Amino acid sequence: MEIEWNVLIREIINKYILYFFIGVFLCGVLVGFLSSNLKRNLKGNTTELSPGCLEDIGSSVSVVTVDLSGAVVSPGLYTVDKSTRVGELLALGGGLTDEASGLWISRKLNLSAKINDSQKIYIPFEWEIYEDSVGDVQSLFSQLTDFSGSNNDDNSTEDNVGDDSSPVNNGDSDDDTNTDTDTNSNSSSSSNPEKINVNAASLTQLDSLSGIGPSYAQKIIDNRTYADFDDLCNKSKVPKSTLEKLKNDISF
Repeated sequence: MEIEWNVLIREIINKYILYFFIGVFLCGVLVGFLSSNLKRNLKGNTTELSPGCLEDIGSSVSVVTVDLSGAVVSPGLYTVDKSTRVGELLALGGGLTDEASGLWISRKLNLSAKINDSQKIYIPFEWEIYEDSVGDVQSLFSQLTDFSGSNNDDNSTEDNVGDDSSPVNNGDSDDDTNTDTDTNSNSSSSSNPEKINVNAASLTQLDSLSGIGPSYAQKIIDNRTYADFDDLCNKSKVPKSTLEKLKNDISF
């Protein structure tokens, strides 16, 4: 009985061994095909980032850098969220100084505006606006004076051409000459007003000087007395460029 089982098993193996190897071969081919197909699908689904995509990613960054300068407590570079408003940026900079031009801010600065990357925000000083205004007025006055003077010269020329009569000399000529001399002397003295003593002048008197507003006038009063012009430049805390323009209008 045992011999019959061995013979039977051997016959089965001999009969189906070929089918077994064929099955193993087909399984290997199938596994190889599925593996290569899977790799191909994975490679096809891989997405490369183009330069345009990288730029879009860069633009989505939520912070910007801004240069804040001028009449602020802490000027400098600030890196903030891109949704920050101008008013919020000024608050980060410590706020405005006492010398900031309130008139310029109320008229030209939009505190609700959003800031942009690489933007520069400059807050002008009050004395800058004052000097610009004075310069504009002086320029306009100079133009009007030149225009008026040219008209007077033209009228004077026309009068001289139309007048053929010769002047008549009489005994009153000397008196007229003396009168003219006195008049010229008086007008000369009136055109050269007295200098303002910075050690004794009031706030109103100092404020009347060109380029000196109430803020600088108060600084001059708070830090006096001054021995000379150099002492004034060193102690008054007023820009030397502003004081240079007043050399002929002040005394000590």
